[in-house]
Amino acid sequence: MEPARTDSGPPEPAEPGQPPREPARAPWPPPTALVWAFGAGLLGVLVAAATSFGLAGILLAGLLLLLAVLHLVLPISALGPLAVRTPWVDAATCMVLAVGVAVLAVVAPGGLGG
Repeated sequence: MEPARTDSGPPEPAEPGQPPREPARAPWPPPTALVWAFGAGLLGVLVAAATSFGLAGILLAGLLLLLAVLHLVLPISALGPLAVRTPWVDAATCMVLAVGVAVLAVVAPGGLGG
């Protein structure tokens, strides 16, 4: 009985005489939607640290609404790792989260409402 392989050596060829398959790699450069999403999220965190919680919450809610629209209009290949489920489910999830974050930004102590 042969022991199980524990190393991550070269992959086995598909068929004898065929070259080995290359391992899957993450695309580079990353998808544009992912870069913009992380940039806007970082901006929201910086606004929260520098100014007010409420303003950052509204900014993050706007980001989530923008992501919902992107899920509906862009092809899945353009979204990269932002596409987790079907576009409609992802968009609905982003919209619900955006409304929740916006409400919290307004009604929470230290937010825009008080």
